[in-house]
Amino acid sequence: MSILNKLGEIAKTVGDKTNDALEQGKASMKIKTEEANFAEQMRKIGEHYYARRAEGLMLEDAVAEACAAADQARTTIEEIRAEQQRQRVEKEVATEAKAAREPVGAVCSGCGTVNPAGTKFCRQCGTPVENAIPTKRVCQNCGAEISPETKFCGECGAKVQ
Repeated sequence: MSILNKLGEIAKTVGDKTNDALEQGKASMKIKTEEANFAEQMRKIGEHYYARRAEGLMLEDAVAEACAAADQARTTIEEIRAEQQRQRVEKEVATEAKAAREPVGAVCSGCGTVNPAGTKFCRQCGTPVENAIPTKRVCQNCGAEISPETKFCGECGAKVQ
């Protein structure tokens, strides 16, 4: 039954990462579109001034409109980038919070020293540590989780070090 749970977790993780990648791709595409819009407006400004200079005339309204459109494109780009940064920070905070919730080890009842997970005796005073949390190990070949006493991976057969 635990293998089904593990597969479910893997599928959810893959789905979440795919969704994140799609959202980032959409945001990147929107940035590219707005940058192209900005470049187009800048081109219009340049063409306008060039044509007016050649004619000896200046039409400020057309230039003002192009500048306003360019400003809007730049603002949109900055907003999208700020949202992407906010999402990155939010994701990092969630990852750090998850890591903080995971057990860091067992506390010695004799001296209060925090020992690494899976420690049977306190490193400081030698007192047996109760409720020691078993160390999680991962196969270096395939990434499957394996128990501490395992010598060969049950998934790929590789020797565990």
